Amino acid sequence: MMVLYAFAMTLIVWTLFAYNMSFGHPGIGTVVGQPGTVLSANSLEMQAQIPLLNGLMPPLRFPLSSMVYFQFVFAAITVIILGGSLLGRISFKPGRCWSRSGSRWSTRSAPSASGRRLARQMGAVDFSGGYVIHVAAAVSGFTAAAVIGPRLLRDRQHTSPSNLIMAVAGGGLLWLGWSGFNGGDPYFANADAAAAILNTHLCTAPRSAPG
Repeated sequence: MMVLYAFAMTLIVWTLFAYNMSFGHPGIGTVVGQPGTVLSANSLEMQAQIPLLNGLMPPLRFPLSSMVYFQFVFAAITVIILGGSLLGRISFKPGRCWSRSGSRWSTRSAPSASGRRLARQMGAVDFSGGYVIHVAAAVSGFTAAAVIGPRLLRDRQHTSPSNLIMAVAGGGLLWLGWSGFNGGDPYFANADAAAAILNTHLCTAPRSAPG
């Protein structure tokens, strides 16, 4: 339920104002864009663009609505990774801890996607959001877990084992999904996309092979 809520909640936050904070026209310096909705007919049907990269890359050849949803999944999975640190530590109830903290954290962390620009200026290479997604979620999750404290003793003593079939199915979906993440991040069907997909599977294969 925490994952489903995070996915739905992030989509609302993302389309109402967070997408433009990450990929819209510059608002605060060159890191945070001007917040605003992308739900108008003009926005949904217009050609995708990244204002800060105008002139630095060829025009994108797909609609803005595709760009918004593609980047939304990155934003949503960041909140979901954070949620993994809090399972068993907080309660999921409407209006309670996760409902409030999830939406607030999603709003505050949305501009971190545009932080990739700042990282690039400092010489860091962040091909598919490794810094702004995994590092942001890991630091936030570690901090939240440390503040909240350990899981209840009864939960640690009587934790039911995971369903192996479901774990394998989830891992397979994640493996397949990463082809879309890394293969789509160059925004073009080019050599970068092909190399990204091959390397994504190649790096995963040794971990999945027996022995």
